[in-house]
Order: sequence, then structure tokens, then C-alpha cells
Amino acid sequence: MFTSLLRYQDKGLFELAVVEGPWTERQILHAVAAEPLVGQHTPGTPDLLRWMAQVAAPKRLARALPVAGAATVGVARARLAMEPRKSGEERRLLEKYTAHVDHGLARLWHDITLLAATFDGLAAAGLRRRIEEHATTRPAAWARSLEWLLAAGPQVDGLDAALTLSLAERHGSVRAALARSAHSTVLQVRQRAEGIEAIRRGSGPWQAGLLEKLSGTLDARRHVFPRPLDAPSSTWLASRDLEDRIRGAAAKAVEAFKSYVDACGGLEESP
Repeated sequence: MFTSLLRYQDKGLFELAVVEGPWTERQILHAVAAEPLVGQHTPGTPDLLRWMAQVAAPKRLARALPVAGAATVGVARARLAMEPRKSGEERRLLEKYTAHVDHGLARLWHDITLLAATFDGLAAAGLRRRIEEHATTRPAAWARSLEWLLAAGPQVDGLDAALTLSLAERHGSVRAALARSAHSTVLQVRQRAEGIEAIRRGSGPWQAGLLEKLSGTLDARRHVFPRPLDAPSSTWLASRDLEDRIRGAAAKAVEAFKSYVDACGGLEESP
């Protein structure tokens, strides 16, 4: 239902959001989980962003939908950064909502959007660090938007789970948000929250392996060696992820060189 209302720019949804903001924001999350705001497969402008850009009273809507408002501002800013010549809904949304949303939360979603879209390992490492710093310094904001973050989790390689697991050990607000998310009406959110809770409580025969993977994800962002939590590598690089990237780049270079040699086989030698 809400996917259709967003897609066809339904004006009645604005009135509903103003009157029943928290409930409407949760229902909109269903549409966002089905068609993610961020990721490598969202080339067109997301329906939520397009709908919010058309609203005539952005201040009222931003107050009614605080997480959705901040998230869309962050997404729009990142999309413009990646494609500066974009216009239309992204620019219009920024003009309308920037002054009315939580800037810290918008920055978080800006970095999440860039991370979900990048293929560059070095760029991804910097973005992960910024997201981690934001989550660590503003755990309450992370907790407030946890359901939305869990919906985006598959697009950021599980960073949502690793950080939520770490924050839940130290902050009651994140534990409470995790407990609420485990009862979310959005299936993907509920399942990811239940998985994080299972790891945190140490239940399930698969707990050790999954915890090891999450620990390795956190440890791989350390600035010093060795990295005791990371999975062992087979070279001096001490990071299996970096090792795999270098092996892949080397393999591509060899293939490119072979093609070049084959193409040059029939050429005459220069005197």
C-alpha cells in the first residue's frame, strides 16, 4: 500500500504523516525495505525521496518523520556528490529539508549511501571508519534510527550488525532499540535484529562462527598490526580481505597484458 502511495505521489499520505507520524514512518519503512534507499542497484531516484521533494510543507513533514527526513537528506546529498550534474528531486529536497532535519543523522546516511555504492576498497575503509565514529559518539541517534539502519544492512556488508553488536554492550538505548527491532513488523529488520540478539546472548550452534566473522570485520579497521580478531591470511599482508583484493587486481592485470600481447603478435617490429 505505502509503496504505491509513494510511487504515485499521493498527497493524502502527507496528512496521514502529520497526524500519525511515528506509525506512518514505520509503515514507510516497509516500502524502503522492499526497495532500498541505498545500494548499487538504485540508479533511479528512490520513491520516498521523490515524494518528499513534492511536499509543500517540508518543516511539518520533517517534524512528523524525523528519521525518514534525515535519511533522505543524506541520501540526496550523497547522490549529488556522486553525480554533480543531477538536478530535480535531489536538489529540491535539499533546499526544502536541510534546515529542518538532524544534521548528524543526515551525515550518517550520506556516508552509508556512499559506502553502499562504492567498489573502491580504500574509499570503503574510510567511510566505514566515519560511520563507526558517528555511531560511537552518537549512540542515541544510532538507536533512534536502528530499524532503518537494519533495513540498509545488506547493502553495507553487515556493518549495521557489527556496530549494533558493539554498541549494545555499552549503551542501554541501543539495547532497547534492538529489543524493539526484534519485534518489528518489517521481516528483514526483525530477522536481522533477532540474529544480533542471538549473537549477543551467545545462543545457537552457529554463534561462534558468526561472531568470529563480525569480530574480523571490526578488527580489520584497526590501524596497527597484528590483527588478532581477523581471519588468518596466507601472506604477509595480514588481512584476508586486502589479500583477496590484491589477488583479484593482479589476475585482472595479467589478463589485460595477455590480451595486449595477443593483439601485438601480428604487428611488424619497429626498426
